[in-house]
Amino acid sequence: MINSPDPSIYMEYGVAGTVSFKSNEQSIYHNLYIAPSCFIGLIGTAFFLALQKRINLLHIIFLFPFITSIIWLNGKRHIIVFLMVILGCIFWEKGYLIGRRLLIAISVALLIIQVFSNSYQENIRDIKTENTDPYALYENKRVDNGRDGGLKLAIFAELYPDKVKILDYRGQSYIYYLTLFISRTEWTEKPEPYARYLTSAAMMRYNKWEGSLTTSCLEEAIANFSWFGMLIGSILVSLVCQLGDSRENSLVSALALLVACLLLTVELVAFWPLFFFWLISTILTRPAKARNTCGRTY
Repeated sequence: MINSPDPSIYMEYGVAGTVSFKSNEQSIYHNLYIAPSCFIGLIGTAFFLALQKRINLLHIIFLFPFITSIIWLNGKRHIIVFLMVILGCIFWEKGYLIGRRLLIAISVALLIIQVFSNSYQENIRDIKTENTDPYALYENKRVDNGRDGGLKLAIFAELYPDKVKILDYRGQSYIYYLTLFISRTEWTEKPEPYARYLTSAAMMRYNKWEGSLTTSCLEEAIANFSWFGMLIGSILVSLVCQLGDSRENSLVSALALLVACLLLTVELVAFWPLFFFWLISTILTRPAKARNTCGRTY
């Protein structure tokens, strides 16, 4: 953060959530360094807890400044959800959240997420409940909590290709992932992230990249593989869960659940550092010998 073009913007919480960077250089710096660093910090926090035989209050107190810094610098709501999911998995694996305590923890987490999300929308994005049309609020909730709009558009594009076209050719957005580290200055025709193509199609402003809607792996698979994408997208999520559950490591299992949830809620480019870390750790971790119905290794 010290090397940031303007570190002072991080004195205010939520700068990334409002996309209020003062320059394009600041935006690029945040996306290339700050956001990935927050993911790495989140993984480090989870790794520290996963190594402990028993987690106590001192561990939480020790990690609190780091967790607060991660949330503040990231400035977006998803980091709260990531943190709760991954910590919840670790606490479950260690036997702290079982039975009634698990149900209570899930209920409290969902309540906290919803309250925080509403507060974030009002105070950071200035979407005031009392001054906003009820239908607009309803649509905003749908965008926040669902991905049905993008999924329906992808299906509509398959049914009526003469009316809506999302990608220029099949597999276009996946080429972007395979060439993620190739600079656009070296390849000027490099494909854009899928969310930009979807937004362009939704707004009927083809090849004009003005913001992006939030997407998931399901509609992206349909756009790339047509009707087979319905099967491919679902298998991808299932495969991530199975790989995570087959490893003899509670952190890898927790990350697998988080990655699966992220694939259903955002595009891969939004969490690629976390995805690559999970993929590498899955490859390097030993498969579990046997598991009981609760998922514990014996």
